[in-house]
Amino acid sequence: MRLLIFRSAEQIWKVSSSKCIKREKGMTSMKSYIRIFHKTISTSFVYRSNFYMPMLAYFVFVFLQFSLWSAVFAVNEPKGTTMSQMMTYIFIGMMIRFLTTASASDQLSQEIREGKIELMLIRPYNLFLFFLAKQLAQIVVDFITKGLPLLGISLLFLSPFIQIPYNLSNWLYFGFCCMNAVLIAFCMDYIIGLMAFWIIETWQLRFLVQDIGNVFSGVFIPLWFFSDTFLWIANLLPYPYLYFYPINVLLGNVDHASFLPQALIGLSWSIGLVGVIMIMWHFCKSRIVIQGG
Repeated sequence: MRLLIFRSAEQIWKVSSSKCIKREKGMTSMKSYIRIFHKTISTSFVYRSNFYMPMLAYFVFVFLQFSLWSAVFAVNEPKGTTMSQMMTYIFIGMMIRFLTTASASDQLSQEIREGKIELMLIRPYNLFLFFLAKQLAQIVVDFITKGLPLLGISLLFLSPFIQIPYNLSNWLYFGFCCMNAVLIAFCMDYIIGLMAFWIIETWQLRFLVQDIGNVFSGVFIPLWFFSDTFLWIANLLPYPYLYFYPINVLLGNVDHASFLPQALIGLSWSIGLVGVIMIMWHFCKSRIVIQGG
C-alpha cells in the first residue's frame, strides 16, 4: 500500500513560496484582483439565461409588496408614514439588495469540503481579497442585469408612489453607508464559508443568518413599525446597517449630527468582522492537512 505523507498548509506554503517569489511581485499587486474582477464579469455574462428567472422574481416581489402595502394603507394608514414613503423605502431597499447579496460562502465552503482549498492557498494572492474581488464583480453584474431593468420598470409603473430624494449630501452619506453595507454583508457571508472547517454543510447556517437578517435589517418592514424593545435588540446586531440606516439616510430621516455616530458604529462592525475573519483564519490553517506522496 502506498504510504501517504501529510503536510500542514503552512509547510506547503513555505515550499511553494520560494517558487512563486517572482510571480508574487507582479501577481499580488492590485492588477491581479482587477483581472479577477474582469474575468468574473465576463464569465457571468456567458450564462445569460441565469438572469431571467431572478429578474422575474424581483418583479413579482415588487408587485406583491405594492399590493400588500396598498391593502394596509387602504384599511388603516400607519401614523407618520405615507404610501409614497413606504414604496420609496421598499424600492431603495430592493436596489441595496443587489449590493448586499453575497455568495462567497458557496464556493468557499465547497472548496473546503472537497479538499481543494490547498490549491487556492498556494496561489499568489490573498484569499479574502480574491473572494472580495469576485463579489464586487457579481454586484456589478447583478446591478446591470437586474437592478437597471427593475429600476426602469418600477419608475415606469410606480413613479407616482416613488419619491427619489435629490439632496446631494444625503446621497454622499448614502454612498458611504452602502459601501460599508457591502463589506458587512461580505464579511458575514465569508465567515459562514469558513465554518465549513467545523461543519460539513453550511447552507443551513447561511439560511438561518439570512432569515434573521430579513427580520432585523428592515429590508421588508421598516424598523420604525416595531416596538422599542425590538429596535433595541436590532441595534445590537449589524443587520440594520445593511438596509434600515442607509435607506433612512437617503430619505433624510437622519440629520447631519446623528449621521456620524451611526456611521462610526457601522464602520466598527466592518472592522470587527474583518478581525473575526483574521482570528478564524488563524485557527483554520491549523485544521488544514494536505495529502501528498
